[in-house]
Amino acid sequence: MDLGQAFRLANLVVGGLMVFGGIAQFFDLTLQHVILGVYIIVFGAATALLEFQIPPAVSRYANFMFSFIGRGACVFVLVLVYIFTGSILYHKAWYSWIPGSLIVLVGIGYIGLEFVPSIEPPENMREGGYDGLGETDSSTILTRELKPNQEFRFEVAPNTSITIRLTAGTAGTAELFGTELSKGLPYTFTCCKSAIYTWTGCSLSIEGSPSVEYIAEETPMATYLNLHIALEKLRVAASDCPPTTEGAQGPRILLIGPPDVGKTTVAKILTGYSIRQGRKPMVINLDTGGEGVLSVPGTITAASFGSVMDVEDGFGNSPMSAPSAIPVKLPLVYYYGLETPEGGVKRYKRLISRMAVAVNSRLEEDIESKNTGLIIDTPSFDNQTNGDLISYIVAEFSITTIAILGSERLYNTMLKSFSGSTNINVIKLPTSGGCVDRDVPYKKSLRDATVKKYFFGDDKCTLSPYTVSIELDSPGFSLWETVDSSSDKKNISFLPIGEDESSLQTGEDDVVRKLAPGDVDSRFENLVVAVLQVDAKDAGVKEVAESAVLGFVFVQEIDEKERRMKVLSPVPGRVPLKALLVGKWPDGMFLT
Repeated sequence: MDLGQAFRLANLVVGGLMVFGGIAQFFDLTLQHVILGVYIIVFGAATALLEFQIPPAVSRYANFMFSFIGRGACVFVLVLVYIFTGSILYHKAWYSWIPGSLIVLVGIGYIGLEFVPSIEPPENMREGGYDGLGETDSSTILTRELKPNQEFRFEVAPNTSITIRLTAGTAGTAELFGTELSKGLPYTFTCCKSAIYTWTGCSLSIEGSPSVEYIAEETPMATYLNLHIALEKLRVAASDCPPTTEGAQGPRILLIGPPDVGKTTVAKILTGYSIRQGRKPMVINLDTGGEGVLSVPGTITAASFGSVMDVEDGFGNSPMSAPSAIPVKLPLVYYYGLETPEGGVKRYKRLISRMAVAVNSRLEEDIESKNTGLIIDTPSFDNQTNGDLISYIVAEFSITTIAILGSERLYNTMLKSFSGSTNINVIKLPTSGGCVDRDVPYKKSLRDATVKKYFFGDDKCTLSPYTVSIELDSPGFSLWETVDSSSDKKNISFLPIGEDESSLQTGEDDVVRKLAPGDVDSRFENLVVAVLQVDAKDAGVKEVAESAVLGFVFVQEIDEKERRMKVLSPVPGRVPLKALLVGKWPDGMFLT
């Protein structure tokens, strides 16, 4: 039953009664009654005016007011205000106690309606509200009713956004990649392809216009849940073992497959389910060609997840110079600086080894993470050229489960490769129908958005980076660059007789090279530069190639004449006298 107009009329009447009662306070010419009258008039006028238009600031910063849609806490607040104001208006004159009594009756009526499920919420208590007298602006408000085990899939183009709410006051729950949505809370999405799943059925309210949106009935979520349950049984067994024994080590799962098959999505789902079970999974991202996890693209990262993930930002945020609604994560970051492992296999393996040593050391100190185990996301692998690299990752991280998505051939190759390993399980996971190929411009927009967010923040949290100048000829300046071995292919037809291609191959340690100040020119503009943990004066090839990252700066301009480099820094002050490493990935961006 829809009583929206009746609610609206009741609120207008209450607003009018407040104004009338406030004016009545002026009849007693005392300072106390005058101040009280002014307060009541202002509150009454605001109550009435909100029925005609709800300011955007109220929708954004006081969205809890809209929980009346679900007969929630907001209605009780309104009731208490009505009763409180009515009590104030009780006075010895009839023109005071009559308005007060009517307001109290309206408050009691609201309390009664709280327990009537058949009453539909008033339109002005929904997001969007009334836009003008008696008209509702619902042109961009979509409502989608999901049945149990259905999934709402949507795509949002770059530079546009939509807001989705799980309708409060209705039964059912929903989750986005394993993280449960809160009822009535707005979630804003931009430049993404995502999906909201419900096990029980739910109602969603969508503000804005997705480029693609539909409801899917066939999803692999049941399979992913079964995988989580199997991993959870192993975690329970690990928790029952003494911390120092080998059995205390939880499951370690490696997700591999071709491009755009949902590896990162499954990693998010397994992480979200694990956190909801009270676990602390260690999540490792080895995909340098993606948009980055808790860091900029071109990095490999590892972080222990002991708190809820961010629905809007996926894995969440690393520490920044501003408050965050979601607890930040503290990742270990290594900068690789190339798009694919094939660009520098030697250094990529070195970084994997360094990461594995650091992760294992951390797990020995954190028994919760040790019992929970590892969830590892990887670059796009096939079965022909990446077999050696997959085996290397499995060995370094002591993988116990290899999950293959989107490739029957790769699955059979892994079965043969690890058939003799009794402690490694190879499983095949179905790919969600929501996985679609992402074109090159879309992927670049994701990478650029990640880098821009690192320096400038987003709509929820705006950051202000600092412009810093670095003298290229200063003694503390030490700039290195990554070596892309895949692009250094020479024409062997010009080699002397008797020499082959091996004479052109780089040395074992030639994975990064130091740049002389004269080599720094405009080709390094609009690139990300990693500030490493190694001091500039102590930096050698081995130290730079294997050092973790302190942070990043962005090269805005290089003045070759003045021998100066202007960079954006997320923190004030001079750039530390540390070794700087510039890569070829992510490629050129224009952030300002």
